[in-house]
Amino acid sequence: MQPTVSIIIPVYNASNFMDKCLDSLSKQTLDNLEFIFIDDHSTDDSVDKLKHFIQTTFSDKSNIQLILHSENKGSATARNTGLSVAKGKYVAFIDIDDWMHYDMLKTFYEKAELEYCDIVWCDFYLEFVESTLKKSQTFTEDAKLFAQALISGDMQGMLWNKLFRKSLIDQYTISFLDGANMAEDRNFLFKALCFSKKISYISESYYHYNQKNTSSITRDFRSLRVYEEIRNAEDMVNFITNNKIDWIAEESLTDFKFRVKKKLLFSTSIEDFKNWRTIFPTSNSHYLKSNLTIRHKILAYLAIHKNWFLINVWNKLKTIKSQKSTINLKSLAK
Repeated sequence: MQPTVSIIIPVYNASNFMDKCLDSLSKQTLDNLEFIFIDDHSTDDSVDKLKHFIQTTFSDKSNIQLILHSENKGSATARNTGLSVAKGKYVAFIDIDDWMHYDMLKTFYEKAELEYCDIVWCDFYLEFVESTLKKSQTFTEDAKLFAQALISGDMQGMLWNKLFRKSLIDQYTISFLDGANMAEDRNFLFKALCFSKKISYISESYYHYNQKNTSSITRDFRSLRVYEEIRNAEDMVNFITNNKIDWIAEESLTDFKFRVKKKLLFSTSIEDFKNWRTIFPTSNSHYLKSNLTIRHKILAYLAIHKNWFLINVWNKLKTIKSQKSTINLKSLAK
């Protein structure tokens, strides 16, 4: 019998944060689930904990897979690995340090079956160390309007509060860009929305997004991630062009391009400023109407006009000022 839902769970160094997730997985009220754990070469005891969980929780292990990557490849590749073996009618992507309400997948599945939805989504909670914040994801049940909102930034592109029809993913070969682990979820969701005929929203907060783990597969941030986000954005723009999608407003798309690359203006590397100038160059003039500080607008102007010397001087002065502030703080602490 085909599994109802394949749950794809990438894992990376989450040993101290996975208990709530595993508990919520084991108590899901929907029957015939497929669990696919992809360990992305963890260096802690995450794998041992997963093996113990599988061994002690499930008498029937036929719908459980634990796949071990021989090297760390990132969340995008881990999710692709999961998709490549998923056999469920629907697919859900869950982060190992988050957790779900026990009825989440059952509610999603019943909604999708009743209304023949390609995508179902719900509200969620942000879980901080000392507080919990409810976040609403209500916007529209029009797939095109949702996709437009991803481009404009009015909607976020997370996957973990959503259910996807697997046949939609297979039919249109929707996947993740290997090695591009920042905003890969937005890229995937955008493509799925563009091909969806029916999407549906559930006004309940079924998902708990953990903000406490700073070392998980999706929380680790490095400067190179800016370029990974740009790769995903370039892929989205190419997708729009290749599929002749004409319902994305040009102004909105230009603003999207600028927002994606503007983090390069926060760098102190001249190479990053040179790249900012040449990546999505038609969006450069948006610096005037953006919410950048005066300082960064000046840097954008200098980059457009290739004044690398002044940018270098400006950044060196900033570094010196920052170092002096650090020294003063250390002196006050004595």
